[in-house]
Amino acid sequence: MQDNKGSSRRIALGVSIAEAVVSLFLLSVLVIIVIGFFPVSHRLLADKTAQLVSDAGADHCSVGRVKVVAWRSIAFEDFEVVEHVDSTLSYRFHVAFAQIDINLFRLLLKRNKLQRIFFSRGTDLFRELYDEPALITKKIFLIKKEMADATQSTFSGIRVWVKLRDRQLVRCINGEVTFRESSEDPDNIDVELAVARMNVVGDGLEDISCNVLLKPSGDLYLDKFFARYFEGRLRGEARMNTAQNRVDSYSLIFDKVDLGYWYAVHVGTGKVSGRAALHIEGGDIPLDRITSRVSLNVILAPCIVEDLPVQQSLATSLFIPSLSSIEFSKVSIDALMDTTDTIHITTRATGDQVDFDASGWITNNGPVQQQINGTFSEQMVEQLPPIVARTLMPSKDGGRMFTCRLFGTFSDPRFELDKEILRRAVGSMFEEASRELIEQHRRQNNGR
Repeated sequence: MQDNKGSSRRIALGVSIAEAVVSLFLLSVLVIIVIGFFPVSHRLLADKTAQLVSDAGADHCSVGRVKVVAWRSIAFEDFEVVEHVDSTLSYRFHVAFAQIDINLFRLLLKRNKLQRIFFSRGTDLFRELYDEPALITKKIFLIKKEMADATQSTFSGIRVWVKLRDRQLVRCINGEVTFRESSEDPDNIDVELAVARMNVVGDGLEDISCNVLLKPSGDLYLDKFFARYFEGRLRGEARMNTAQNRVDSYSLIFDKVDLGYWYAVHVGTGKVSGRAALHIEGGDIPLDRITSRVSLNVILAPCIVEDLPVQQSLATSLFIPSLSSIEFSKVSIDALMDTTDTIHITTRATGDQVDFDASGWITNNGPVQQQINGTFSEQMVEQLPPIVARTLMPSKDGGRMFTCRLFGTFSDPRFELDKEILRRAVGSMFEEASRELIEQHRRQNNGR
């Protein structure tokens, strides 16, 4: 009888143990499910993330919140990094929200490899990427290799500030970037970019959007680039190799740009109004020389220029005050910048007052040389001083032709009239003086 009771107790104890084990197992499964599929957040996660970024070389990093869904994603809120490249240059990067869709259990198994990517040389990662931008693409693909099951990464509410000696070089507002595997080739990465507003050295771009294709070889294809620029439209495309820091080709097309708005921001002396169309293209150049070997075509139609220094100088040279305001029906400019920072320019302008062709060069630091051949219209000739009208050669349609050379700088331009015009001007002055002397002599004789 006692044996039966003892056996019953052992069975009951075994059942209790089994129930406890099953309950513990089910509880563990429940915890894993909760952690795996429901967001978990704690201040320690944010502090640890900020510490890791600071260890990578950031001068300052703060993270507002980190949310983890272990089997699905990790998200960051109010993520900010500040880096001082040197005593004069600094940048600040802020992301309101970032999410990486990935299984974190698998990610933890590869944490050592990922740490080697970010601490590959034991140096300041941010300074390293600034000094060698090609490493950005390289590290993206190293991360992609280790995080192969990451389906998509999204960064929104991006703000970027870059300053040089307290001067703002770049400011980006409300940007959004999405990285995902290319649907055509999983080895490649598709990037979608959208920015509400970006200022680059004073130039403002709005409503920016573009697609970027990254390849493991370092090739980068920028396509479907659209933006608003000074109330006009901008579209473009580019191809470059980040591994070699070279731009293979690029093209930018501006349309219906508000010329007056642009001129007021960038120049400000005098007044220009009208709409501009602009096409810039170049390529086969190092990334840091992107403005060399560039061809440019500009169409201004119509265009009104008032009180520009070059106008005032020409008006003074020809004694024509009305040249202080000129309206052109069309201005066409073709320019080519070579590797010496010299811009070779050819201009053709037509209008009711004056037509002209000009060719020559300017440099980035100011000097200008232009040979100008122009024709005043018949209506304009009526406003010319008589001595000037007689000096200039007549055109077939009743106007007057002139030739001159523009030199100096755009802020201090100077004109030199053609020697033949000067010779005729001197002759006209002598003829005018002779007629005046004859007329004076005639009046004196009549008075006797």
